[in-house]
Amino acid sequence: MNKMKSMKNNNNKEKKKDEYKSKRKNKSDKKTNNKKEKNENKEKKKDENMTKKENKNKKDNENKSKKKKKDRNKSKKKNQEMKNNNNNNKKKGEEIFVLDTLRRCSILANVPRLINSIWPE
Repeated sequence: MNKMKSMKNNNNKEKKKDEYKSKRKNKSDKKTNNKKEKNENKEKKKDENMTKKENKNKKDNENKSKKKKKDRNKSKKKNQEMKNNNNNNKKKGEEIFVLDTLRRCSILANVPRLINSIWPE
């Protein structure tokens, strides 16, 4: 009788131990799973952030290159305009110089009508 009781008790103790062990194991498994998930989520976020940064950098670089191109084109246009203006001014200056010399000569030669008919004021 006593042996039977002791065997039952032992069995019960072992069952309880097993239950306790399984509970502990489940808890530890949950913890490890949670840690794994957290780490995975962190890695995903890092990857997402990196891709966002890369995309932003790409856009910034594209915008910078576009802006540089526009600036270059603007400066080219300005330079071209300056050259054209300089050339026009030179031409005007030359024309004025020629007209002045012709007028002076015409005054000396006393032929103002001829010059006025050629170059009216």
